[in-house]
Amino acid sequence: MQQNSSKRYVKGVITDSFLKEKNVCLFYAIIFAIMILVSFIGFSNEDLILRLELSRGNPLGIITSIFIESRLQDVLLSIASASFIILIFLLIKSISNFYNVGTNRSLSFPFMIGPLVSVIAANFIVFLATISIQSYNYFRLSGFQNLIQSLLGFTLCMLFYIFLKARSTERYFLVVSIIFFLVFFGLLFVDIFVPGFTYSVLFDVSKLVSLQLSYLICMISIKIEHPNRVHIDIFKRFKGRSNLF
Repeated sequence: MQQNSSKRYVKGVITDSFLKEKNVCLFYAIIFAIMILVSFIGFSNEDLILRLELSRGNPLGIITSIFIESRLQDVLLSIASASFIILIFLLIKSISNFYNVGTNRSLSFPFMIGPLVSVIAANFIVFLATISIQSYNYFRLSGFQNLIQSLLGFTLCMLFYIFLKARSTERYFLVVSIIFFLVFFGLLFVDIFVPGFTYSVLFDVSKLVSLQLSYLICMISIKIEHPNRVHIDIFKRFKGRSNLF
């Protein structure tokens, strides 16, 4: 009896994760399809890869480099990694809502837009570094890895908040997150411009910046109250005061 109940619960969680968040699944399915199409065309056209890669002479690569992989195994690994993180996000979101320890607002839309914005911002920071530092003259960057790091950062932020909320300590979430964010970027800024810092390390820098920016977007999304919720609260307070007269 208990085993059947557990099976129904697990099945219900998985079904709820995909049916209620089908827009998330569809959005990233489109992203995967674009990456596969562009990468497969690039396998037989090296000039296309050079045009899409991020480099000092190609600022458009800030966006286009996200959707290019140079090898088939990288395409498959990227899709598998990203899909796994998306699955974890959906399952955690569904389970936390079931136990009433989830966020006060839906994170579905921020989870779709936030990671992409984080990657673009991280690539822009790397592009500025290639312009500012002469030794980065021949730097080239492409790949889906930054988006994977962004998905991971967003999911970790949500998981951290749910962990604190389950322990009734979510009031520390904002302070701890901001301190971690400031310390991280302070050290990162010093590392990028320290003498002897080689351009190859920018690959790792771009991934870490993507992760941290996505964490920041998730943090902001969690702490901002939904406009309708604020409107209802204000209306209730006004109505309560008006009853006094």
